[in-house]
Amino acid sequence: MKPTVILYFIDGLEAEASKKSALDIQDSLSGAASLLPLSRENWVDPIRSLDPTTLCFLATHGDIGENGTLQSFLESHSLRHTHSDATTSALLTDKHATKLIYTALDVPTPSWKNMGTQFGEPVPHVSFLEKPRFGGSKRGIKHANSHNANNNPEILYEEVIEGSYEISIPVLRDKDAHIALSPIVRQRTTSDLGNLEDADDSALKPEILQYCQHQAARLSRALDCYGVTKTDFVINEKGDAFAIETDAIPGLCRTNATSLAANKAGITYDQLLKKIMETTTQ
Repeated sequence: MKPTVILYFIDGLEAEASKKSALDIQDSLSGAASLLPLSRENWVDPIRSLDPTTLCFLATHGDIGENGTLQSFLESHSLRHTHSDATTSALLTDKHATKLIYTALDVPTPSWKNMGTQFGEPVPHVSFLEKPRFGGSKRGIKHANSHNANNNPEILYEEVIEGSYEISIPVLRDKDAHIALSPIVRQRTTSDLGNLEDADDSALKPEILQYCQHQAARLSRALDCYGVTKTDFVINEKGDAFAIETDAIPGLCRTNATSLAANKAGITYDQLLKKIMETTTQ
């Protein structure tokens, strides 16, 4: 049997999420996989020591574990890994590049500014959010005046969409199929950015949920994604959906949105992990 190793980072902003994913994945695989903890200071040498037949199951959320750096290194050493390849991973962790892809695919997304340039349909008198351009974490997001948009390439200013609900759509790659899992609906409960509570699907029209599933699956097919991705949509007060982010390696512990969405779709956690392992980029 070819060895399987679960890679995760013990440091960085998403270290806790990375460890939770890794431990639940190992528990599900019932000892058929070992853990390989990595640090930002020392991750190259442990990977170089792996058997070339190893399958690397990635629980490496955030920055170098998700932005194509780790994936590129694995691919240069002919090591199979779960989730998308280096190029796709790099695109999805760059909010500016991702929004350009949304636009090319006619997936609605809020207008935005990067390096002082306006993208998307200009909307007069709107407020903007200031976001880190790279990475998938909600940390670092704050309200900003659009006139303050500067030439910092690592900052993105995004039009605020007024609405109470957000929808997360995980998409699973199963052989050649890109399967949109059940929607996870959350409601904004306070003025704090990113503060969401679980909501019932019945809060939104079925057509909106189906539309988000359709668009998330289209994106996954267009980019030839592997493993699972998760696209988040915000719903405005008129019921229109806008894609705001796609996660290249969403959290995979049992209580994360992806696992819950799979369960709602009739796919157990064990089955989800098996499907991720069966279809890899190499």
